[in-house]
Amino acid sequence: MEISNELYPATDEQVAAMTEPGPEGPIVMVNLLKFREQAAYADGSDGHLTGREAYQRYAAAVGKLIRVYGGRFIFAGDVTHLMIGQADEMWDEVALAEYPDRAAF
Repeated sequence: MEISNELYPATDEQVAAMTEPGPEGPIVMVNLLKFREQAAYADGSDGHLTGREAYQRYAAAVGKLIRVYGGRFIFAGDVTHLMIGQADEMWDEVALAEYPDRAAF
């Protein structure tokens, strides 16, 4: 299995697939997060923040938006080890958000 970490969908097909009707009912988004040591913004701002601090600021804003669409955060926590499998490098944190359906996502 090959895993490619991306910030955005890699293809238009990935975006299109999420806009098609899917299973009814809630869906859960899994975020596997790896933080930079220092935040890196295109405009050079907020270089004093760690990557984790920058993500926490982002998560607070996005959390409000998720709730507007009827969703909720389920869980966020540090990744400390793998029980099954192997990874060259661990993620720093995992976060789960639930949406009432695919359209809300």
